[in-house]
Amino acid sequence: MKHFYVYYSYEEYGRGYIGSRVSEVPPEEDVTYFGSFSDKKFNPTEKIILEIFNTKEEALDAERKLHSFYDIRNNSHFANKSNLTTIYFSPPQEKHKFRITNVEFKNSFIESVNNNESIRKIAIELGMNLNGSTYDSIKRWIKKLNLDTSHFTGMGWNKGKKLGDRITEEQKEKSHYKYTYTVTTPTEEIIITKNLKKYCRDNNLNQRNMWLASVGRIKSCKGYKVTRELINNQKTNEI
Repeated sequence: MKHFYVYYSYEEYGRGYIGSRVSEVPPEEDVTYFGSFSDKKFNPTEKIILEIFNTKEEALDAERKLHSFYDIRNNSHFANKSNLTTIYFSPPQEKHKFRITNVEFKNSFIESVNNNESIRKIAIELGMNLNGSTYDSIKRWIKKLNLDTSHFTGMGWNKGKKLGDRITEEQKEKSHYKYTYTVTTPTEEIIITKNLKKYCRDNNLNQRNMWLASVGRIKSCKGYKVTRELINNQKTNEI
């Protein structure tokens, strides 16, 4: 008989971790498991069973709600690296079933693309297997939803054969330059560009931090402030 439960493991006088678990033994006897976390500095010794459920989906949904309530991804008290955003998650040994046609998963996917800079990190955040099929699916969904990937890093992104189908210059324009970025330098000079990656490279700036500033996650990067707007049909004086 399988048991489905949500738990809180924690270090005494330290950080905590919220997760869900499928156990072959009753939760109160599952005393050696403290979570599937990657933070090697986190060393929990205690665990509280928060609630027991009849199905895996119910346990995952409860875990998702707790992650959202405490915003554990941005809460330094928790060792969790990301928020669970969909009940389509399943343990690593089981087959994942993700559908981009599902509204909840679609919204989670779009948010993950906006918040990460590589396909690998998107797959990890969404709990998907790290294999070629997953990577192909993510690329296909990005193309289908016409999502902005200008903040992506890594060699080969959107460069044709290395990532599958060769894209046209028109497609590259749509995918790479969906936003206009307005940069205010430390000397109050205003620069408008659609190619934030090139601007960061030319000015020795961290692209990730500049992108975070553009979406309001941080105030500035080395004194540079940046905002972004969706490109419309009006022409801009760009560099």
